[in-house]
Amino acid sequence: MCDDDLAKSSDIGETFTIKNISRFAKEEIPKYYEHNNFSSFTRQLHFYGFKKMPQKIARADVSSSASHIIFHDEDFKRGRIKLLQKIHRSTNNAGVLATINYSQEVKVLTTCVTPLETQFANLKEEYECLKPLVSSFLLYQKGVASYGEEQMRKPLQKASNN
Repeated sequence: MCDDDLAKSSDIGETFTIKNISRFAKEEIPKYYEHNNFSSFTRQLHFYGFKKMPQKIARADVSSSASHIIFHDEDFKRGRIKLLQKIHRSTNNAGVLATINYSQEVKVLTTCVTPLETQFANLKEEYECLKPLVSSFLLYQKGVASYGEEQMRKPLQKASNN
């Protein structure tokens, strides 16, 4: 237990309030952790499912409650020791869920990519078949064009010779 000026459980025991963050970090956190970093402490609380509660300010003077932070967890209730068994670090489960989600995503993407790969292979095969035909057509077109130019020059040459 710590000084009520630093942190205190609510009257009904469903939340706890840290009243003086800087003092709490200097005096209480080092008793249980190898640091005095309040952000790290808060992160640990989040890993275990605790959430910050919004502060309801009922008066104009907000300076007294501005540095208070209230935390809550559904399974954190005074006198209900069996509920504490439900509080556990959630990062491992999140990692497993993320792996499952990635596996499902990979399966979905694979089913999308496989038909595209087949279509690409078919298009590549068609391209290889069409490539010589297009080359022949271009050569033919070039030949026709040069033949047409020759035919157009002949009358000009005849006219200049006369």
